[in-house]
Amino acid sequence: TNRLLLRRKFMTHSDCLIHADFHTSNVFVSDQGLKMLDFEFSFMGPFGYDMGYFAGSLLAAYCAACFKDYPSEAERQQCKAYLLSTIKMLFESYNHTFIRCWNEDAKEEYRDQEGFQDILLSEMLRDSVGYAAITNWCRTTDIWSLPEYKVIEDEDARRYAMTLAVLLDHDLILRRHTLEKTDDLIDQIIRFEEVFRTTLS
Repeated sequence: TNRLLLRRKFMTHSDCLIHADFHTSNVFVSDQGLKMLDFEFSFMGPFGYDMGYFAGSLLAAYCAACFKDYPSEAERQQCKAYLLSTIKMLFESYNHTFIRCWNEDAKEEYRDQEGFQDILLSEMLRDSVGYAAITNWCRTTDIWSLPEYKVIEDEDARRYAMTLAVLLDHDLILRRHTLEKTDDLIDQIIRFEEVFRTTLS
């Protein structure tokens, strides 16, 4: 039901122009700036879709990082911390830009309505988390042929990473309505991984 509700919003809401295929392989970053490519699926869609889609690829990378080989455990933890901080930065920078554009360009009847902006930001966070979970689930079940889990050579480790991803996706999509801020999302990911690891002991 949750997945279908998000799909309906994807198909019916025309809040803004979205890329609709915004993942790490479609972004180039250099000292000169950031460039995106592959705009063939772009259309008018919901505010939170691109943010969630991109966060889903980071979430897949996080689940893989929990179990793939690293030269040291310290480097694993460093990579996991980097991925979580990137998710946090993604949401917070989007919100910052949204608020700036809202304050500059929104129609007065919306801009002057007390609390309306906060409602939109909360809705975007929860929708984005739902879309991130769906994206990660698709990567994990190999509906899309992407490499996050395929680079894990050990079969048991790969299975653990994929199981963590699927269970985390389920948890996020069901509990996304309880999230108030980005830190809540990060805390939920960390707690869920800790609980999952106890089941492997």
